[in-house]
Amino acid sequence: MEFALKNEVIDFEGTKLDNIMPPISIFGGKARKKELLAERLQEYFDKYRGLVYVLKGDNYC
Repeated sequence: MEFALKNEVIDFEGTKLDNIMPPISIFGGKARKKELLAERLQEYFDKYRGLVYVLKGDNYC
């Protein structure tokens, strides 16, 4: 998430989400849980993205 906030973009491609998810059986709804995680991370990113812009303006980052 730190990378996403610094670069102002969030990337869900590849195995990035798989690396932060707990082990889940592929038959146990992994795709849906991955989708929910992506939605929650996007909400978090959108919530704090504005704060990073404010801090960058103050030469904090």
